[in-house]
Amino acid sequence: MTKNNDKEDDIGEHIILFDSADPTIPVEVSLESEFLKRTCDEEDEEKEEVVVGVEGMTCQSCVRNIEENIGKQSGIISIKVSLQNKNAKISYNSLRTDPQRIKEAIEDMGFDASLPESERTTVIHIEGMTCQSCVNNIQSKLKERDGVISIKVNLENKSGEIVYNPSLLGVEDLCEAIDDMGFEASVPNQTSSHAPRTEGLSSKNSTKDLEAKDEKRK
Repeated sequence: MTKNNDKEDDIGEHIILFDSADPTIPVEVSLESEFLKRTCDEEDEEKEEVVVGVEGMTCQSCVRNIEENIGKQSGIISIKVSLQNKNAKISYNSLRTDPQRIKEAIEDMGFDASLPESERTTVIHIEGMTCQSCVNNIQSKLKERDGVISIKVNLENKSGEIVYNPSLLGVEDLCEAIDDMGFEASVPNQTSSHAPRTEGLSSKNSTKDLEAKDEKRK
């Protein structure tokens, strides 16, 4: 391989390689294009994502400020801040930075930042399902929600096992989403996998409503 120092253009310096199939044929390659290709490949291989909770934002100016400043940090690939959800979804190169450094950088800007908890699993009792179409409807719509990692609904047991990100939504949010589809969602208590718990349920599932519906089913 020989280096050609005389050839430069707007793209950058080039090198001359020789085709392995025919060593007499030189092949000109841009150093910069090869470097960028390797860099992109490395970033794809080491790309990871984290959702950081951010407290203290009051307007879109705060959002832009965080996106611009954190976006300039070494290793940050992309960042999207949500004022409504009070969080920042960040893609980063794990070889250059990590969630703790990102959290500290946001805190240095005067905001309160928190790293997400590990994923949680909950089982929700679901009344009103009559067929597999109901199951598919609940599963497909809940999968579209941010924070829902996986869901498996069981028609026979009248339940849904959901793995979710607690930094993005809670059990109450999941119950309300199922209620909005026309079903009745509640959180089972510890003694029975099907007995609805009145504490922490949405307004649609008040104690009075549950008693009336139980009586009607009898």
